[in-house]
Amino acid sequence: MTIQQLKYIVSVVENGTITEAAKKLYISQPSLSNAIKDIEQEVGITIFIRSRSGIVVTPEGMEFVGYARQVLHQMELLEDKYISHTPGKIRFAVSSPHYVFSTNAFVDVVQEFGSERFEFILHETTVHQILEDVKNRFSDLGIIYISRENELAIRKTLEDNKLAFYDLFTVKPQVFLRVRTASASSISRVIRASISCRAVTTSLIFLRSSTAMSPRTKASRSATPAVW
Repeated sequence: MTIQQLKYIVSVVENGTITEAAKKLYISQPSLSNAIKDIEQEVGITIFIRSRSGIVVTPEGMEFVGYARQVLHQMELLEDKYISHTPGKIRFAVSSPHYVFSTNAFVDVVQEFGSERFEFILHETTVHQILEDVKNRFSDLGIIYISRENELAIRKTLEDNKLAFYDLFTVKPQVFLRVRTASASSISRVIRASISCRAVTTSLIFLRSSTAMSPRTKASRSATPAVW
């Protein structure tokens, strides 16, 4: 296994498809596909599941990519220090649902620290993928919510994966209706549902792996993250 092969794998994950990765790497798509197959055979796992709609990174593949990024990051540090003599960028990634407050806070951080020394990544995705991102060291922080319905499952996942969590704040559910376009029966159903869950609070938490995390690790994702 070579450094170049690791770059191939990570590039496919970052670009989402083998075709796009091949363009960025300036090699042919068949050559990249064959290189990936060679790596999979060498390590004895399936890293990517291929389909007509694209590729999906397997759980074993996400773990492999995490280690691959750590190796590549160490190589970058060596090259920056001893060859180019320039400091490498520090990567900071956050995974979160599409919350306005978290996006605004992230933009504030980018504006405060700038992109000269830092590489900022915001990945908006599902709660399940957020947990996977932090567990597999793609993200340094994750923002999720805990409610009465999902609390037991999420807390078990946090414990099983040795993830630390911190409460940000607690809010109550709110329902917004457009009365002109909603029928009386649908409004009634929503109001009853809202009343029944009025005592339920939603907590937003930060996640951080309790084990050492590489600042350069990535994993599979449902959408292309925003990079600053």
